[in-house]
Amino acid sequence: MALKHGILGLLNYGDMTGYDLMKIFEKSLHYFWHVKTSQIYLELDNMTKSGLVVFRKEIQESRPNKNIFMITEKGKDELRKWLSHYDMKKSFNMKNEFLMIIFFLNELPKEEALRILEEYKEQCMKEKDSLMDANETVQTFKDIYSVNKKDHIFWQLTVKHGELCYEACLKWADYAIEVIKNKL
Repeated sequence: MALKHGILGLLNYGDMTGYDLMKIFEKSLHYFWHVKTSQIYLELDNMTKSGLVVFRKEIQESRPNKNIFMITEKGKDELRKWLSHYDMKKSFNMKNEFLMIIFFLNELPKEEALRILEEYKEQCMKEKDSLMDANETVQTFKDIYSVNKKDHIFWQLTVKHGELCYEACLKWADYAIEVIKNKL
């Protein structure tokens, strides 16, 4: 399960609360992995039970106490195992509801099809713009957790992947809009 491994990977850089993990997902990993707060806490609970992480309780006077999670050696072993034995075929198992809609879009009037594609294009631009936040978060995360340059390079590679994917989506949207305008 990739969420478990994503959490292990983040905790490998330093101790964090569930809230810290959620913020990192929201600001840097969201463009390729969506997660809800409840999923993170559920996974942390399961990982604690299985010995992949442990936590210490930090007592706070004016705020609720918080649990700070740390990766264990067993968790580090699990992370390395997942990284080195990943089935690459999983990366190409695509389920994309939007493409299913496009496949059957002829059932709608031309104007409606164009509206849908324009909306898609607009959302792609917003998502691409949000990658600027991801770049800032990657830098902040690097500074807070004192990670090495090599780690930072791999983080930047994921952001670049996102940028190039959104550029391809925008190019496709322009192409699709032109095809519909000129051929229907």
